Amino acid sequence: MGERPGEYLPFDMGVDAYRSRLLLEDNPFAEECWQHREWMLGWMDAEETDSDSQYDWGTGQFKQSEK
Repeated sequence: MGERPGEYLPFDMGVDAYRSRLLLEDNPFAEECWQHREWMLGWMDAEETDSDSQYDWGTGQFKQSEK
């Protein structure tokens, strides 16, 4: 989370977006805003630390859950 209690930063939003299986293209911030890059960095950080590797870079989609 952010530096101040209760602060929800774009990086944190990107992490949560990955965990919710949203795609990079679902970034809610305009490309010219600093928040766009921070959201993307959060998303990519969550992907890199995902031990299950849920995202398939070849298809640009999340893998189907195996039940």
